[in-house]
Parts: sequence; structure tokens; C-alpha cells
Amino acid sequence: MNGNENNYYAGTVEAIRRNKCENEFVVIAGKSKGPGWTLEDDGPITKRVIEWAKEKYPIDPRQIFIWGSSNGAGFIGKFGWENPDLVAAAIGYCGGYNFTSKEKQAGAGATRPEWYFAHGGNDNPQNSGNACKQLASMGIRSVFRQLDGYGHTDIWDGAGHPDMTVVNDCRDDYIQWLRAIRHKTMELPKKDKDYLASFETRSESL
Repeated sequence: MNGNENNYYAGTVEAIRRNKCENEFVVIAGKSKGPGWTLEDDGPITKRVIEWAKEKYPIDPRQIFIWGSSNGAGFIGKFGWENPDLVAAAIGYCGGYNFTSKEKQAGAGATRPEWYFAHGGNDNPQNSGNACKQLASMGIRSVFRQLDGYGHTDIWDGAGHPDMTVVNDCRDDYIQWLRAIRHKTMELPKKDKDYLASFETRSESL
């Protein structure tokens, strides 16, 4: 809210470089039309950004992740929940969420995106905690990191704290988490199918 596309971009790229995986990610930072993210920014516009990225870069469609903070976290919560066909995982910082579904069947975790929540202990962390409970009730996996002693913005920029250790540890954790995530229902590309098939051939020759 009242921010811009540069607020979180540099810290994200810094974390990716620190983890020596800059060749694995394309980072796109967006800005809402108005002061904060609204329904006007939803749907076709966000989907078009994803399509544009796939047209311009060698994007693996099974590794599309979304990230947001505060108002932006609420937005990615809505978009990620309503577009499980596009998104493999979502990371939300200090947001409020509402995950509801008429399909509270067992096994939803086998098809739905995974979620990672970070929340300052001084900033109503129950918002993320309750989101995890909602997801767990549907069998959907999530991670919740509560940073005690942190609030709404220092959880990202570390302002007022002796160093960036806790902030960076959290960033590094979700970067490594993302590296292991793939879309659960999207078909494997041919090159991956061929790679896996090579193991079957090797097994038969032993």
C-alpha cells in the first residue's frame, strides 16, 4: 500500500544471489494501478504479466511463484487461491487471508499450491497462523515463520535491529523452499519425461 515496484525487488534479488541461484529465477516486480492492490489489478492483468514473462523468458510453467507483503500479500492470497492452475507456490509477508472452499475434501494438498507465511510477532501474527489452520483443514501444506520482536515493515528491511541476520535467514529459507517446489498437476515437459525415462532404461540394464 502506497509503495512501488522497487520496495521489495532489491532484497529479493540480493537473497537469490546470496543463495547462488540467480540463474534459476526471473524476478518481476509489479505496481498496482492505485495506492494498493484491488480487484482492478486482478484476473486478466496479472495473468497477462505471467503470459508475457513466459513469452519473453525461458520460464518453466511448473515453477511460477508469487510474493506479496501486507496489502500485496492479501492480493497474492486471493490470486493464488483462485488460480491454482497457474501458481505453484505463494509467499506472503504480514498479510490477511481468507482461504475458503466448498471442496473441503481430503487430498486437496495433492493438487493445490503450497504457501509460505512470514509475520512479525508484533504485528497480529494470528492472521498468518489462522491462514495456516484454514489450509491445514483442507490438507494443504504451508509454512509459517513468526519473527518475534519484529513488526510490519522491519520484518523485511530490518530497521531498528542490530543486524539483518533474522531477516536474511527468513529470505534464504523461502528461497530454498521455492527451489524444491513444482506445480502438482501440470504435465511434465518432454525433456523431463525423457530424463526420468532414462532411469528406467538404466534399471533394466543392471
